[in-house]
Amino acid sequence: MPAPALLLLAATLLPLAAFALLLFTGRRLGAPLAGWVATVFAAAAFTSSIAAMIAWFQGGHYPEGDWGKGQLPIYLAAKWLPIGGAAPHGGSGIGQDHIGYLDIGIYVDSLTILMFAMVTLLGLLGCAFGIGYMRREGGYGKFFAYAALLTFATLGMAIGGTLLHLFVFWGIGGLATYLLVGFWEDRPSAARAAVKTALAQRIGDTAFLVGVGILLGAVGNLSLPDLWSYLMPGAAGQVSPLPGGGSLGPGLLTLAGALLVLGAAARSAQFPLHFWLADSAEAPAPAAALIQSVATVVVGVYAVARLYPILTPGAKLLLAILGATTLTMGALVALVQRDLRRVLTFSTISQFGLIMLAMGIGSWIGGLMHLFAHAFFKPLLILGAGSVVYAARQSTDLEAMGGLARKLPVTAVVCAIAVLAMAGTPFLSGFYSSSTILSDAGAFASIATRAGRSSAYWLLFVLPAVGVYLTAFYGGRWWMLVFAGTTRDRPAFERARERTSLWFPLVVLAVGSIGGGRYFNVQPLLESAAMEMDAIVRDVQSKDDFFRGRAFSAPLARAWPDTTATSSAGEALDGATAPRARWTRWAFAIGIALAALIYSRGLLIPRQLLRFTPLRWLHAWLSHAMYFDELYASVFVSTTLALSWLCAWLDRRIINGIAARSVRLVRRLSAAMAFPDARVVKGAAIGINRMARRRKSTGEGPDSPAGGDR
Repeated sequence: MPAPALLLLAATLLPLAAFALLLFTGRRLGAPLAGWVATVFAAAAFTSSIAAMIAWFQGGHYPEGDWGKGQLPIYLAAKWLPIGGAAPHGGSGIGQDHIGYLDIGIYVDSLTILMFAMVTLLGLLGCAFGIGYMRREGGYGKFFAYAALLTFATLGMAIGGTLLHLFVFWGIGGLATYLLVGFWEDRPSAARAAVKTALAQRIGDTAFLVGVGILLGAVGNLSLPDLWSYLMPGAAGQVSPLPGGGSLGPGLLTLAGALLVLGAAARSAQFPLHFWLADSAEAPAPAAALIQSVATVVVGVYAVARLYPILTPGAKLLLAILGATTLTMGALVALVQRDLRRVLTFSTISQFGLIMLAMGIGSWIGGLMHLFAHAFFKPLLILGAGSVVYAARQSTDLEAMGGLARKLPVTAVVCAIAVLAMAGTPFLSGFYSSSTILSDAGAFASIATRAGRSSAYWLLFVLPAVGVYLTAFYGGRWWMLVFAGTTRDRPAFERARERTSLWFPLVVLAVGSIGGGRYFNVQPLLESAAMEMDAIVRDVQSKDDFFRGRAFSAPLARAWPDTTATSSAGEALDGATAPRARWTRWAFAIGIALAALIYSRGLLIPRQLLRFTPLRWLHAWLSHAMYFDELYASVFVSTTLALSWLCAWLDRRIINGIAARSVRLVRRLSAAMAFPDARVVKGAAIGINRMARRRKSTGEGPDSPAGGDR
């Protein structure tokens, strides 16, 4: 096994070992030893990931060819589930490495290397933060066990080379997320949040599984390189011919892609299954950071990134619409939230909407760049909020805070860096990715216009452009209400103390938020990942005679609205640089300055604005997250409860009544047919026995001499 694959496999298994150890010994280890054990395992996993990155840069050779950065990926498959002759086209799946079996495999390329470095680093920082943060809470060892399980699940999915492999770890990650969201099971709000999380994810899992089933039924193979190689024509809206004379039409492939997109959207908290992530704030701060920057990243966005080469234009357009809707909704709701943590959860929903929109319009590299930028500034904000909550002794009301920069100077500075990065401030991590996405969105809309498509395509540029302003504003509002001005709760202010043991993760993430977009080699590695996907597709096609004479496009060729031709990056940027520069160049400064102006005097100006009835109504609507929880409760929960009541009534009154009447009927029929009752038979037997004993005692029985003479 090549060194990078072996090292990444070790990095995957280390969190599993930590989970098993802490599950059985965490309570006995207690605080802080259980936290240090988890941190040591997380550090070992991070070290293995960095060693794998170094080995990947050096490259190597195995029988299929040279692997390494810009070369072939490493793909190792092992047979797992037998499917016999159920697969189409001659009884075996197309391109199967093990005929008659579904494989579970390891796939390593530059994107995998980046994912492992990011996930293991965040896992390490989350454990380091939790050592001090969780000492006041119960279930100390249990928390670190659940966090290790979540890290194991995300790493297992990141290294997966087949859809079957992805789905297995998809389920493990869902279990870990459920356990962390409901960590404080004695709190009704946490229990409800865990149930909502499980429900939303199960709905998405069902859609994803049906999509996987469609691909399995049509192709008989779930290996990612083989799916890319055979189904690439579908990415351009064409029929995908298959060996053996079969084919997969764009309609069926669009249906499969739409179901896969919906499954990934549910895990990444996209509309209409976005509601669960808002309640993930019920988890402890380190767990919320992992959920919002690791679990949703790998399970949702990473799945879309891997499935991107087989998504049809229709499926990509669905993804873009869901992303645009989600980013707008999340940003608007985040503007007015009072809870310190819910502002950040709705911000996460909005940011993931931007990433999904990028994938849908063809900005594969831009979306993943923003994914890695988000992995620095959002955990920094969540852990910074945890530091504030820890200092303020569990107070989370923004309107009861203020002036905490004097008490928590380090937390205030690092959170300011995170807000600036999230707002797209030049030279910080969020600037490069958001600029790329907006440029590609403008290009997408421009090409759609030239192709004679609907002007509604411009919404896919206008909405993220407006979202940049909203992001800067709610980020500035959040910081101003927490750290600026004078305190609005003097007792909480007086008892606030900054804990130095929480500084290390915050400072590391602040450094990443500053240099993550420019100095961490993210964009070159993503460009290499695209080259490596092309390389493995060419390798698969070169070994199959079916591909001789066929001209298939590269896996990451952009499917713009004009599907008759692809667009190069240069042509795309020419169409959007001007509107992007004109509309959003100073968005970060305008949004933050407006927030500073409105909240410079605390809540005085906002309360004055709420005297206007339309603004008050709008504020109430957004404060309740557009009443989606109430809508779902009235439509789905109430309907389910009504059906349950109806079924109970039918069971109690109808089914039980029929059963009772049937019993009475049987008894009456038995009596009418004069069958002897068991009690009558038993009584007769007792009488005969008594008579026999009496006759024997009087000498009248057949054994007595007198009886015999008679």
